[in-house]
Amino acid sequence: MLITLFVITLLFLVMAIAAVIWQRRHLVKIKADQRVYEVLFERLREGVIFTDKERNIVRTNPAFSKITGYEFAEVMNKNPNVLSSGMQDASFYQKVWDAINQQGFWEGRLWNRNKSGEAYLQKTSIIDLASLNHPKLGFMAIQSDITSLVTHEQELNKLLHYDALTGLPNRLQLTKHLEVVLKNAQANSDMVAVLFIDLDGFKTINDKFGHEVGDKVLIQTAQALKTTLGEHAIVSRVGGDEFVAVISHLKNEHLLNNLLNRVQRSISEVGYSQDVLLELSASIGVTLTPENQSEAEQLIRHADLAMYQAKQAGVGFIRFFDLDEDRETKHYRRIWLEVENGFKEGEFELFYQPKINMRTGEIVGAEALIRWHHPQKGLVMPDSFLPFIERSYLSETLDKWVIVQALNQLSEWRSMGLEWQLSINITSRSLQQAHFVSNLAKRLKEYGTELAPYLEIEVLETSALEDMEHVIAVIGQCHALGISFALDDFGTGYSSLQYLRDLPVDIIKIDQSFVRKMLHDPNDLSIVGGVISLCRVFNRQVIAEGVETAEHGEVLLLLGCDFAQGYGIARPMDAGALMVWQAQWQVKPFGLVHNQAMFGRGDTSLLRAEVIHRLCVDQVEDYILGKHEAAPDVNSKQCDLGKWLGHYSLKHDQICHELKQVHSELLFTAAELIKLCQKGQQSAAQDQLPKLFNRRDGFIKVMRKLHNAVVNITE
Repeated sequence: MLITLFVITLLFLVMAIAAVIWQRRHLVKIKADQRVYEVLFERLREGVIFTDKERNIVRTNPAFSKITGYEFAEVMNKNPNVLSSGMQDASFYQKVWDAINQQGFWEGRLWNRNKSGEAYLQKTSIIDLASLNHPKLGFMAIQSDITSLVTHEQELNKLLHYDALTGLPNRLQLTKHLEVVLKNAQANSDMVAVLFIDLDGFKTINDKFGHEVGDKVLIQTAQALKTTLGEHAIVSRVGGDEFVAVISHLKNEHLLNNLLNRVQRSISEVGYSQDVLLELSASIGVTLTPENQSEAEQLIRHADLAMYQAKQAGVGFIRFFDLDEDRETKHYRRIWLEVENGFKEGEFELFYQPKINMRTGEIVGAEALIRWHHPQKGLVMPDSFLPFIERSYLSETLDKWVIVQALNQLSEWRSMGLEWQLSINITSRSLQQAHFVSNLAKRLKEYGTELAPYLEIEVLETSALEDMEHVIAVIGQCHALGISFALDDFGTGYSSLQYLRDLPVDIIKIDQSFVRKMLHDPNDLSIVGGVISLCRVFNRQVIAEGVETAEHGEVLLLLGCDFAQGYGIARPMDAGALMVWQAQWQVKPFGLVHNQAMFGRGDTSLLRAEVIHRLCVDQVEDYILGKHEAAPDVNSKQCDLGKWLGHYSLKHDQICHELKQVHSELLFTAAELIKLCQKGQQSAAQDQLPKLFNRRDGFIKVMRKLHNAVVNITE
């Protein structure tokens, strides 16, 4: 019994000792765990707040102090609202506590204010600790300062959605805004306008005054657009010098037109506000809803297309988008693609139209004219594709190709002993390129600089006037290389004595539209004669285009123009055909049927009288053929020729007598045919038209005799 009791006592003693040992080990583990938790609590990068059940702070960690600037002692037993920034209202906090009461936690972002008074954005998690049944703890909040992260996100967002220079929204942001505007406008039946604005001549400003001035212009233009268009508009910069504006809440187009005029005026004022005087304007394309029911991105493209049409019209124009013009633009793009492919496939070729000295009959050169051997359409003339690509990069590609082909041809002619000059047409876009002259010089070096005097560059008058200062500089640099310049289509642009004086071109080409009609239109004759006289005064060589008959050549020689090209001499042809034509060409004066003395500088009033009577015969013919209802006046008493006859009658009595006779016969025959027609005898009148033409030719022959006599006396 005693032994049993001893064993039981010993067993209890062992168990007690084991329990004490286990308890001590467990306490050590708990303390170790507590130390781990304390270390984690102290070293957490997130700020931690413990509050009691009344939401007063009972503990914080060092990260809290680092984030807020407050030490624990400063916030102990205080409500966390001591950190409130005032940027969230009471309803915000009510929603936070509603979520905690319902779900046991809340997570989100809120703005607090640190000890220094600076607001910061924090990501916060608040947890209800009620489930722990802790006697003191009520809530725990974990917070992270994400201000710098969000600021970085905002900076990235700004880079993605805003223009760095002007601060305006970019195209991506604009499109998003426009989508919202369109949705609201549809709901409210409002009108919305999309404006695509392109600054005219901005590249010239950058090139001439530098990018610093250019950037200043862009910044001030952005501000001017925002100020002018007002609160119902968003302005965006979508390219180098391109802006798009979306205007909502428009009531009618009249208000829009007023706004557009104010936009133009504000942009011009930006130019005047600079340290240097800039002539600044803009081309504007406009599209409207609800007329245009397209999506946002499509509306912007439509406004862009309208702006392109405005640009084509000139400087400072405004154009509204039109579906027909859209179809035309698509046609443009189709041709661009075909031309681009044509270059790759080698479908283009230069044809050559000879130029001659009409006084001697010698071939002096040729003009290179591009032709397109289209796989489906056959031989395509330049008028069918050049206007569509002249303002695109393809025009530069074409010009570079033309220069190479021309130098090749000049080399070939030189090897054959032909010292002809070859003129090539260069677009204004190529002339505006900074490296045009240096690239041309490089090509000349490849083919031989001795070819330079035989190369002539033709520029359109309208192209030359786009940037006179730049073109003058380019011409000067080309002259230094030995290359000459011709001003093409003179008279079709804004011809003035100033341009003729300042542009250092070597040759003036009279536009064919005046030359072709000068035999029948006294005004065109006066224009041609005036241009020739001006060229003589300014010491410029002159050449006439559009010489289609021997009579054209004779009149031009009478006016003092020796050089010509046109169908009356030869049509454009390929290089091989040109050699065949050249071998058959007889070097003789062009169309001379009278004494050499008449080809001088006589009284052009005689030529004008000749043309007036040609026109009179044309009008009679049209009346007899039923092309005009009213009969022309052929009363000899109303004719001005008598004044000239009286002036020259003392010196050339015999010729004047002959002229009076043929003049009277011409007008009498014309009057007789008109009477027949008025009596209803149109067929009889038409049968006698050859008689009228013979009278006209006889009259012209005597007029030339008089001119010849006048020249002999004056010389």
